[in-house]
Amino acid sequence: MLQRRSISVPVAGGELSAELCGPSSATASVAVVLLHDLDANALVWRLVDARLDPSFLVVAPDLRGRGASSGLPNPFGMAAHLDDVIATLDHLLVDAC
Repeated sequence: MLQRRSISVPVAGGELSAELCGPSSATASVAVVLLHDLDANALVWRLVDARLDPSFLVVAPDLRGRGASSGLPNPFGMAAHLDDVIATLDHLLVDAC
């Protein structure tokens, strides 16, 4: 069974929460980012990440305003979500996904 872990990533206005599954970015064969819709959170991916190749690093953030990232302030919207995802990948030292 793959081990999941939670991280907090510094972003504009506070900390973004993300769930990771699989190896570290240094040893992963591929990084996969799973983004939930605007009415959900990262937990929706738990059945999916368990079925992916165990050599993949799976990154599932709680988007700004949702789940464990619900305390983050405005701005909301696609541009802010993109900035937060890029900050998460930079934090994990992921160059491509």
